[in-house]
Amino acid sequence: MARLTQQYPDMIAAERAALRETWERIKSGAAGQDELRRFGAITHDIKGQAASFGYPLAGRVAETLSLLFKLGALANPGVRGVIEAHIATMEKILDARIAGDGGTIGAAILAGLRHPSM
Repeated sequence: MARLTQQYPDMIAAERAALRETWERIKSGAAGQDELRRFGAITHDIKGQAASFGYPLAGRVAETLSLLFKLGALANPGVRGVIEAHIATMEKILDARIAGDGGTIGAAILAGLRHPSM
Protein backbone atom coordinates (compact mmCIF):
# COMPACT_ATOMS: atom_id res chain seq x y z
CA MET A 1 0.00 0.00 0.00
CA ALA A 2 2.89 2.37 0.75
CA ARG A 3 4.00 2.14 -2.87
CA LEU A 4 0.51 3.00 -4.13
CA THR A 5 0.35 5.94 -1.74
CA GLN A 6 3.63 7.21 -3.14
CA GLN A 7 2.45 6.70 -6.74
CA TYR A 8 -1.09 8.08 -6.40
CA PRO A 9 -0.30 11.73 -7.20
CA ASP A 10 1.33 10.58 -10.45
CA MET A 11 -1.46 8.11 -11.19
CA ILE A 12 -4.06 10.88 -11.24
CA ALA A 13 -2.00 13.48 -13.10
CA ALA A 14 -4.37 13.37 -16.08
CA GLU A 15 -7.42 13.83 -13.86
CA ARG A 16 -5.79 16.76 -12.10
CA ALA A 17 -4.94 18.39 -15.42
CA ALA A 18 -8.48 17.80 -16.67
CA LEU A 19 -9.92 19.34 -13.50
CA ARG A 20 -7.73 22.42 -13.86
CA GLU A 21 -8.54 22.76 -17.58
CA THR A 22 -12.26 22.32 -16.97
CA TRP A 23 -12.23 24.85 -14.15
CA GLU A 24 -10.43 27.40 -16.35
CA ARG A 25 -13.16 26.99 -19.00
CA ILE A 26 -15.89 27.34 -16.37
CA LYS A 27 -14.29 30.53 -15.03
CA SER A 28 -14.00 32.02 -18.50
CA GLY A 29 -17.67 31.35 -19.23
CA ALA A 30 -16.78 29.02 -22.11
CA ALA A 31 -17.99 25.83 -20.42
CA GLY A 32 -21.12 24.00 -21.38
CA GLN A 33 -23.14 21.44 -19.45
CA ASP A 34 -20.74 18.64 -20.45
CA GLU A 35 -17.84 20.45 -18.81
CA LEU A 36 -19.84 21.19 -15.70
CA ARG A 37 -20.67 17.49 -15.42
CA ARG A 38 -17.01 16.66 -16.07
CA PHE A 39 -15.99 18.87 -13.14
CA GLY A 40 -18.48 17.05 -10.93
CA ALA A 41 -17.33 13.63 -12.10
CA ILE A 42 -13.64 14.39 -11.57
CA THR A 43 -14.11 15.82 -8.09
CA HIS A 44 -16.36 12.90 -7.17
CA ASP A 45 -13.74 10.41 -8.38
CA ILE A 46 -10.89 12.09 -6.53
CA LYS A 47 -13.04 12.34 -3.39
CA GLY A 48 -13.54 8.58 -3.49
CA GLN A 49 -10.07 7.55 -4.58
CA ALA A 50 -7.83 9.80 -2.54
CA ALA A 51 -8.58 8.28 0.87
CA SER A 52 -8.29 4.77 -0.55
CA PHE A 53 -4.77 5.57 -1.75
CA GLY A 54 -3.68 7.24 1.48
CA TYR A 55 -4.64 10.87 0.83
CA PRO A 56 -7.73 11.56 2.95
CA LEU A 57 -6.79 15.24 3.25
CA ALA A 58 -6.94 15.64 -0.54
CA GLY A 59 -10.17 13.64 -0.45
CA ARG A 60 -11.73 16.09 2.00
CA VAL A 61 -10.84 19.02 -0.24
CA ALA A 62 -12.26 17.19 -3.27
CA GLU A 63 -15.39 16.43 -1.23
CA THR A 64 -16.00 20.16 -0.75
CA LEU A 65 -15.49 20.75 -4.48
CA SER A 66 -17.95 17.97 -5.24
CA LEU A 67 -20.48 19.49 -2.86
CA LEU A 68 -20.09 22.93 -4.44
CA PHE A 69 -20.77 21.31 -7.81
CA LYS A 70 -23.88 19.55 -6.49
CA LEU A 71 -25.14 22.83 -5.03
CA GLY A 72 -24.76 24.52 -8.42
CA ALA A 73 -22.21 26.98 -7.08
CA LEU A 74 -19.75 26.77 -9.99
CA ALA A 75 -21.54 29.51 -11.91
CA ASN A 76 -21.61 31.85 -8.92
CA PRO A 77 -18.83 34.46 -9.31
CA GLY A 78 -18.85 35.03 -5.54
CA VAL A 79 -17.76 31.43 -4.93
CA ARG A 80 -15.02 31.28 -7.56
CA GLY A 81 -12.28 32.29 -5.14
CA VAL A 82 -13.30 29.48 -2.79
CA ILE A 83 -13.28 26.95 -5.63
CA GLU A 84 -9.92 28.19 -6.89
CA ALA A 85 -8.45 27.95 -3.37
CA HIS A 86 -9.70 24.37 -3.01
CA ILE A 87 -8.32 23.27 -6.38
CA ALA A 88 -4.95 24.91 -5.69
CA THR A 89 -4.85 23.36 -2.22
CA MET A 90 -5.62 19.89 -3.53
CA GLU A 91 -2.88 20.30 -6.14
CA LYS A 92 -0.39 21.36 -3.47
CA ILE A 93 -1.33 18.48 -1.16
CA LEU A 94 -0.72 16.00 -3.96
CA ASP A 95 2.43 17.74 -5.24
CA ALA A 96 3.88 17.69 -1.72
CA ARG A 97 2.60 14.13 -1.25
CA ILE A 98 0.95 14.99 2.07
CA ALA A 99 -0.44 11.57 2.88
CA GLY A 100 -2.74 10.73 5.76
CA ASP A 101 -4.47 13.57 7.51
CA GLY A 102 -1.36 15.73 7.22
CA GLY A 103 -1.02 16.16 10.97
CA THR A 104 -0.52 19.77 12.06
CA ILE A 105 -0.01 20.89 8.47
CA GLY A 106 -3.23 19.19 7.39
CA ALA A 107 -5.19 20.84 10.20
CA ALA A 108 -3.76 24.23 9.21
CA ILE A 109 -4.67 23.63 5.57
CA LEU A 110 -8.27 22.80 6.44
CA ALA A 111 -8.50 25.77 8.82
CA GLY A 112 -7.20 28.05 6.08
CA LEU A 113 -9.86 26.82 3.68
CA ARG A 114 -12.59 27.36 6.29
CA HIS A 115 -11.29 30.77 7.32
CA PRO A 116 -9.27 32.20 4.38
CA SER A 117 -8.31 35.37 6.25
CA MET A 118 -6.24 33.41 8.76
